[in-house]
Amino acid sequence: MADIAYEPRSEKQEADIEKASAGSDDGRSKTHVHEVAPLPSQQPVVQDEQDEPESDGSQFYAKYRPFILVAVALVILGWWISATVLTATRHRWIVQTLFAWFFILIIAFRFIPNSVVTKPVAAVWGPAVSKPFFALPRIARLAAGWLCLLGIIFGSAFGFKLEQGTTYGDRAISVLGLFVFQFCLWLASRNRSLIPWPTVIVGLFFQQAVALFVLKSGAGYSIFNWIATLASDFLSQAYPAAGFFFDTETVNKHWFFVNTVRATSDCRAHKI
Repeated sequence: MADIAYEPRSEKQEADIEKASAGSDDGRSKTHVHEVAPLPSQQPVVQDEQDEPESDGSQFYAKYRPFILVAVALVILGWWISATVLTATRHRWIVQTLFAWFFILIIAFRFIPNSVVTKPVAAVWGPAVSKPFFALPRIARLAAGWLCLLGIIFGSAFGFKLEQGTTYGDRAISVLGLFVFQFCLWLASRNRSLIPWPTVIVGLFFQQAVALFVLKSGAGYSIFNWIATLASDFLSQAYPAAGFFFDTETVNKHWFFVNTVRATSDCRAHKI
């Protein structure tokens, strides 16, 4: 092999080499005192475990999901039309319409963005209601809220004709009880200045609005009467089991403990 010739180093190069070696020695000595944390790029990367392969049913649903949902929506729509047209089930059209269109809209909004509804509502609600209302002073907003609340309370109590066996005195007692109850809550507060009165006003207002919808409208009464009947039928299925666990005479006394145990056991049995 041929000999390799090296050029002699200059004094400047020798000085640079000595500085570099001195710096490396200082770095080695410092590493013994202060441990340097590795950079994020040098940290070990833990790879996620591979997901389990999807089953054939999941792959089939993912592939044909739009067609399946549209078919379900059409079945619900057909059931609603037939139930509304037929005389035997026409009297339940309010409940049927509520449930049918609830599920149809759920399926529809799987494909329709929410902005189709929210943008027009925001375009009307913001300039027409929100901005003018919040431009008023806080005291004026609270006064308007209290007036609306008092209006719906006294209107629902004294604005409808009396039912048989009731008097305006009975309704006045109910209104007085509402105010006494709220006054006691206010009196029991340790820091009354932090009570969120807008929340209280809105909550009481919606309470009265729901009560009017349920008790004074045919649609609200039909919906909640159907829900109450469904719950009663569901709980009544536990009567045979309760009679076996206790006895028929005890169950017919309608004691709170017996009814609670009966309802709880029925719910657990249905879950199983």
